[in-house]
Amino acid sequence: EEGILDEATEQKWNKLLKFRSEITRALETARREKKIGHPLEAEVFISVPDTWNTFLENQWQTLQEISIVSSLVSFYQAIRVGGDIWILAKERVRPVMEEVGVDSYSVVAEFEASILERRTCVNPLTGGSSLVVLADYVTTDAGTGCVHTAPGHGVDDYQTGLRYDLEILSPIDDEGFYTAEAGPYAGQKVPDVNDAICSKLDELGALVKKIAIQHSYPHCWRCKEPVMYRATPQWFISMEKNELRQKALGAIDRVAWVPSWGRQRIYEMVANRPDWCLSRQRSWGVPITVISCSDCGAIVKDDALNERIDHFFRKEGADAWFTHDVETFLAKDYICSECGAKSFRKENDILDVWFDSGTSHAAVLEQRKELGWPADLYLEGSDQHRGWFNSSLLTSVGTRGTAPFRSVLTHGYVVDGKGMKMSKSVGNVVAPQEVINKYGAEILRLWVASEDYRGDVKVSEEILKQVSDSY
Repeated sequence: EEGILDEATEQKWNKLLKFRSEITRALETARREKKIGHPLEAEVFISVPDTWNTFLENQWQTLQEISIVSSLVSFYQAIRVGGDIWILAKERVRPVMEEVGVDSYSVVAEFEASILERRTCVNPLTGGSSLVVLADYVTTDAGTGCVHTAPGHGVDDYQTGLRYDLEILSPIDDEGFYTAEAGPYAGQKVPDVNDAICSKLDELGALVKKIAIQHSYPHCWRCKEPVMYRATPQWFISMEKNELRQKALGAIDRVAWVPSWGRQRIYEMVANRPDWCLSRQRSWGVPITVISCSDCGAIVKDDALNERIDHFFRKEGADAWFTHDVETFLAKDYICSECGAKSFRKENDILDVWFDSGTSHAAVLEQRKELGWPADLYLEGSDQHRGWFNSSLLTSVGTRGTAPFRSVLTHGYVVDGKGMKMSKSVGNVVAPQEVINKYGAEILRLWVASEDYRGDVKVSEEILKQVSDSY
């Protein structure tokens, strides 16, 4: 799909993604789930000068703190506690004092959040400056009304970092260890440094209170481990460049959706989806065939190069990208058009598998003489509004200007009698062969014919017995 990849080559960004905490690959946006995790250590600590009382849920992120975020709508108070001044959201003063066991304090001043914007304070752990910024996601129902910000390790933090032009710092390598940027914590596993950071904050006199909390946190859908947010360079297809999002939304209305609610479901998904992260860090898959200058990073855009890559792929398959060195694909004595260098490197990332499946309309319909493009019908489960239907729509609209299908039909799933997903581990699977052995194939056919495929279909011993009795 040369056309859409040409657009994507302009879009390699240092952007926040979810990573499994123990392995080095980016997770798809849809491939994560929220869980109430094990108790996490949280601290309330003071940062001086311009003393702040901030709430922190992941101690290891203290090393990456770039700023402190205050609420857009709250009033704040400067509170004298002994010889210190603490700054807290007005609503949080009494709860915080009760939590940390402070009985004697006085209000020195009260002011709007805007007074705090762009003031600076000092990270007690690193000694670096932290800019005070404002955001609407800071609430006053917990904590202090001031939260730390690590743009390289949180979704809201990342967006705030972009808005205030903050450094996107992410001193963690591909294996989940701290890099040299983390100073004395370099080489240690994240989040194994939590206890050490707490001890250091306490030693510095910056730790006010350490408590255990539970909260909802993203976990990997497959291994069930907590995910780590890291800002890393990845390849993206922009949903806004060339109006891809608007074109895709327009194409949706030219497709017949069965059932009709499928139109609204995919429309909302496309309308709200982020830019498409194309790259994955795995050792197998379809390569991203990009060559760049080793010196200046400029992408090589050359028709002759594309033709040579195409030749090798047709002859040897996609593995040719990995088995041949970069010079095989470039013309002899090729020179970078930007800086004049002669050293180049191949991209090692592979394509998202949804891009693979999403281009099946081109690989199948356009390559087989007995078939035609676009397809009359795409047929799959309702989860594919987020998956195959979505990726097929975007690749087709991005390269051909229209959807690759005239109509789309979705069905539900067979679930147990309580409406729960069938799973071997749960032991609620109803095997078709067992049904046939007990009731006969006609009962199984009758049950299927009597159900509405447009929604999830329940099956259980009781349901099958009712069908058998009515037969």
